[in-house]
Amino acid sequence: MKPQASSMPAPGIYKGIPSDVYFSWDCAVSQSDLKNFVEPRGKPGRAVRIGGSLFHSLILEGMDVVKEEYATAPEDWNLSTKVGKHQMAEFEKSCGKIGVKPKEKADAVWLAQKILGDPKMKALFRDRGGDAEVSIIAQLEGFKHLSKCRIDKVGSGSNGRPVLVDLKSTYEIGPAEFKDVIVKYGYAAQAAYYVDLYHAITGDYLPWVWACASTQTGETWFTQCPNDYLAFGRKWYQTVFKLYEREEDSRVWFDEQIELAKAKAKESTNGS
Repeated sequence: MKPQASSMPAPGIYKGIPSDVYFSWDCAVSQSDLKNFVEPRGKPGRAVRIGGSLFHSLILEGMDVVKEEYATAPEDWNLSTKVGKHQMAEFEKSCGKIGVKPKEKADAVWLAQKILGDPKMKALFRDRGGDAEVSIIAQLEGFKHLSKCRIDKVGSGSNGRPVLVDLKSTYEIGPAEFKDVIVKYGYAAQAAYYVDLYHAITGDYLPWVWACASTQTGETWFTQCPNDYLAFGRKWYQTVFKLYEREEDSRVWFDEQIELAKAKAKESTNGS
């Protein structure tokens, strides 16, 4: 069962929280927890993780933050070997920053420039205000565990109305191909989970929009999550959440039985 972390704040919306602090709130259930519960997977490869993180930082936080958090490492280090991994670990330890290879940085900067070079994207992420990287803790109706999420952007759409935005670098080359993978990759469940957490705190249901950039072509586009996809995603996460909590209850019961058995055995030994 998830530990009761005293450092985790009460349900609410939190702005300006560093990502490492958010991830330390481990007694709340994230959508990734539910996804891994159904289909356990290892962490994505380093290039994917670092490239995606750098791309998000460039758009959501800006170059000044990137310079503070990332440092350029030699391109020729082979990070698939123990030697290369050790070199990168020592490099990061010495500079106190995340090491990024020149090509990883160039790819992320290229994609960020595509986003900010699109007038509509630039208006959303730079010109119309709003809040980036918004962390939420909430109690969803019907569930015992607290839930959490971290929304890339709570901003204003072109109509001036608030919208929840997920910044996405994607292999798909355009909106038609992207729409085909929304359910397949669990994006619909993520959208429903985040929309419902925001509603649990504010009472408002806001549209969910993906702001996408193709890693293959640099094409950018917006895709709003259709209502039927949200309904499917909501059904998925609610079903999995119930199974998750049922298994957690079983683990707690099992652990309690073991402790009771140990206590009885100890009493029996002492009595003899």
